[in-house]
Order: sequence, then C-alpha cells, then structure tokens
Amino acid sequence: MQPFSGEKQIGYIKKVYTKGGKNYLDIDYIQWLTGAEAQKAMREDGECPKTGECIVMDDYYIRNVNPQIRTFEILPNIEIMMQTYTMEKTGQIQPKKISFSQFSQIWNTNTKSSLKNVPYIVEISSNQIIKINEQYVP
Repeated sequence: MQPFSGEKQIGYIKKVYTKGGKNYLDIDYIQWLTGAEAQKAMREDGECPKTGECIVMDDYYIRNVNPQIRTFEILPNIEIMMQTYTMEKTGQIQPKKISFSQFSQIWNTNTKSSLKNVPYIVEISSNQIIKINEQYVP
C-alpha cells in the first residue's frame, strides 16, 4: 500500500450535489485542536477566563477563522466512512461504509439531518475528493 500523497483537511460540508453528471461538495475548513494548542486558541478567541484554568471540554476545540467555502469534485468510486450513521438504531459508534447516494441524501433530504452538523475529514488528490470520513464528536 502506497502512502497517501494528497492533502487531508477537516471541515463542515455545506452542500453535496450533482452537476453536469459529476458529483461535488462544498466545504468550510476548520481547525480541530487538542491539548495545549486548543487551550492557546481558546485563550486567543476569548473563550477562557482572564485568569485561572482554561478547560477544553472533551479535549478538543473547533476553530473556524476563515469562512471561505471550497468546492471539489467527488470521484465516482469515493470511499465514505461514517462513525454515527447507525447510532440511532444501535446506540453505538460503529464505522460504516456508505454509498455516495446515501451520503448525498443527508444533504438533500431530512434523512439523518444531524449528520450535517459534524465535521468531516476529506482526502484530496488532484483537486478531487477521494475519501470522506465523519469525525466523531463526543
């Protein structure tokens, strides 16, 4: 297996759609910070008391300092992994591979609409999305 040579980003997917026979998504990149980086960012963003301890809940902090929306084509053979797709039925976090059609329904229907509000990690190669992975948020 060759190492991944593209780019990985994390963000909120704003739109998933088909245009001209190709699939696309619009994404707003974020920063997912933990540990000392999260504390530093929270202080800079005014999210901590002026004095005293800065508590990072669940050991992560999401920062979005650039609201730019980026558009990428999604490859037809995309791999999409979800962490909470079956949580309503099972009550458990279970990685599950889903089809582009199932993924598209999240944004184009009211099916599993809570999944619109979580971050996703996308892998990009040659300006195309080759993999999507839901980032579990505790």
